[in-house]
Amino acid sequence: MGCASSKPEEDYDSAGGGLGGTIGNEAADEAASVIAGAGLTARVHLSLSCDGLANLDVGSKSDPFVVVSMKSGSDTGWSEIGRTEVVANNLSPRFVTLVPATFRFEEVQMLRFDVYDVEGSFTTSDASRLDVRMQTSQGTAECALATIMGAHGQMSVEPLRSPHLPHQKASITIRAEQAKNSSDLVVFDLGMRACPRGNKSVFFRISRTAEAGAPIPCYKSEVAKVSGGSVLWSQSKVGLPVLANGDPHRPLVVEFFGYRKSGSHVSLGSCELSVDTMVSRAGEPGGVLNISSGTGQLVIESCKLVPQPSFFDFLAGGLEMQFTVGIDYTASNGDPNVADSLHYHDSTGRTLNQYAQSISSVGKILEHYDSDKRFPVLGFGGCPIPGAPAIHCFAVNGREDDPEVHGVESILDVYRESLKWVQLSGPTLFAPLINQVASVAASERTLDPENQKYHVLMIVTDGVINDMGNTMDALVAAADLPFSVIIVGVGRADFSLMEQLDGDDIRIANAQGRKASRDIVQFVPMREFSNLGFHALAREVLAEIPQQVVEYMANNRINACQPRARPPVPPPRQAGYAGGGGGSFSHAARHGQ
Repeated sequence: MGCASSKPEEDYDSAGGGLGGTIGNEAADEAASVIAGAGLTARVHLSLSCDGLANLDVGSKSDPFVVVSMKSGSDTGWSEIGRTEVVANNLSPRFVTLVPATFRFEEVQMLRFDVYDVEGSFTTSDASRLDVRMQTSQGTAECALATIMGAHGQMSVEPLRSPHLPHQKASITIRAEQAKNSSDLVVFDLGMRACPRGNKSVFFRISRTAEAGAPIPCYKSEVAKVSGGSVLWSQSKVGLPVLANGDPHRPLVVEFFGYRKSGSHVSLGSCELSVDTMVSRAGEPGGVLNISSGTGQLVIESCKLVPQPSFFDFLAGGLEMQFTVGIDYTASNGDPNVADSLHYHDSTGRTLNQYAQSISSVGKILEHYDSDKRFPVLGFGGCPIPGAPAIHCFAVNGREDDPEVHGVESILDVYRESLKWVQLSGPTLFAPLINQVASVAASERTLDPENQKYHVLMIVTDGVINDMGNTMDALVAAADLPFSVIIVGVGRADFSLMEQLDGDDIRIANAQGRKASRDIVQFVPMREFSNLGFHALAREVLAEIPQQVVEYMANNRINACQPRARPPVPPPRQAGYAGGGGGSFSHAARHGQ
């Protein structure tokens, strides 16, 4: 229970980006089905809505979201397959996040829908990191996926049951629709003229028509401010499968709303069009459409279909993933010789500390996509030279002209060994490290589709960042490069500043106000995965990398090559960092300038 404490633009900005990630997950699952020789299968989207939820909040309405789980044949337990977004202050929510599932004709697949009310305040509609044990249950429903697929209109309405709310008459409506194979990205700019007075901020929602029944909500824009009676929303990018189930001619309903923080948004009317209409009329006089039941007009500023190769297409075409580790050697980690230190190592070697756990779980996945399996291992916030000031980008293996090691196990070895000679210090500065790896990415950047390298820097840290402004400047600059940053927070520190760097809801900007061209940061607090194991951590840490790679390639008009064999492993390098990156670190990078 609680109320949203977000700013207006935060409430709806995540809808498009979250859906984009769904397409990449579908591709992986579909490929797995094909490789495994699966029987009669179909990829489906589940669209969810609820009615008559209990109001469990005081002073506002409930803030619901749904967790969807599946259990098949021989499964002994339920496995989560997806979540909706949080809809603030609404007892009859229509969720826009589509939950993907693979329907297998030959199996009995049970679905469970757990509806929760968010407990406490929240700052984003993204429900992926909410601990359901800390939320209030609104009820549960179960049904077979085959029941939905075989029903008229592929729709089922199920009662929500809860022992804590025995008299409630709430229900959940599930609609399934088979996903078509199309990887096109719809890129469009929409505006609104003659916005009705009394509305300071507005947003739009797009729903696609279904074969039967009501339209299915599938995209929600950011909340934009009205100026002079007009609005121009930021550019939207949505996969055609999500927006129109792969059919550019499918009718879409665009609804406009005046934003209200209470959640009781005011309808400003709607209009009907298709992706094909948007493409053909964009920028033309015919691109201005009257909004029914309202006084405003929709303006189609631009719209185009962009062929969108998948992450797996790029990997098959020879994309190399270059993995770099950045380790925090600040004093707040505690004396490595003391058991409660975050850098403490079990002498038996049976238990890994949180630094080693995160490096191992992520590195063992990424090393499969790096042909030479040589990884730079960098440190910051420590004193590798006794008595000297702290250095904020140094080689953990002690070789400044060649900080690479071979394989993930070697990363762990040099990390353990470094604690014998690196003195912990401070402060916690990210910018020198980010700038150094970004410079390597810049030196290797090319538009040649056959020689693509994409750099992933994983920073493992325990504390509050001390150079927020410089770090945001560095990230905005790096967003134009083949580069992503993963930040894993270890320990129990306050990581609120790290959340700001993760631009899922609000795109970060530099000191001059320039926004990053794309989101390249994923922050994950490790404490949320303490009971879930290495695989869950790796899955969350790497969740956004495929979409970030695809977005970089699309922004630079780089197509995927035809599948080809990976090159042979080259001989060891004699000196120099990361091939094209030059030799040892610059004085500025090492000392945080």
